[in-house]
Amino acid sequence: ALPILDISALHQKLADAGQQHLLQFWKDLPSDQQAELATELQGMDFAELNVFFQRAMKGFGHSASQEKMDARMEAVPKEVLGSVTRDRDRLPEWENEGFSQISQNKVAVLLLAGGQGTRLGFAYPKGMYDVGLPSHKTLFQIQAERILRLEGLADERHGTKCTIPWYIMTSGRTMESTKEFFRKHKYFGLRKENIVFFQQGMLPAMSFEGKILLEAKGRLSMAPDCLSTRLNS
Repeated sequence: ALPILDISALHQKLADAGQQHLLQFWKDLPSDQQAELATELQGMDFAELNVFFQRAMKGFGHSASQEKMDARMEAVPKEVLGSVTRDRDRLPEWENEGFSQISQNKVAVLLLAGGQGTRLGFAYPKGMYDVGLPSHKTLFQIQAERILRLEGLADERHGTKCTIPWYIMTSGRTMESTKEFFRKHKYFGLRKENIVFFQQGMLPAMSFEGKILLEAKGRLSMAPDCLSTRLNS
């Protein structure tokens, strides 16, 4: 357990932030869970969390006061949107431009791989799932081979060695297993330095009153933060 002074300071910090309810089950927790919860709470910037909450509620109130979204939705004008089925005569032009950009190292791949395959009856990251092909290739391997193929085609067309960096977003639950899977399979022929793993951030889930929610007596309820915050960082 934490020293009395630390507990007192933590109580005060939470009271100042209006989050003192987070310690309501403190006496029910064993010492290791007390220490874990206290460490997590002490590391939180409640002022920043409040800014996020106020911003979210402002956006929610604004949208709720407007007319229904369906009434405001309009189709995008055809002239500003290409279609691989409607504009088949332009496909060679788009393909050439794509390979040109790849050859100049101006293209990267972003893969959002934070989820586990629980709905597939699979306890690991979905990218490790065998989708049932005769080759038994996983989704990660299929994607890696596509990247290798695109690099090769761009090289053939433009005569320059190029790289398509692969950014793979994981979650706290999938980061280590994903990295280990790639190490085990020697990065599927890609260069290790061209694969960047990064973890999606998490924020406490909050009620409409701005109160942080508990998932269990000694554990906060956490939810993924906005993807844009990861990209901006």
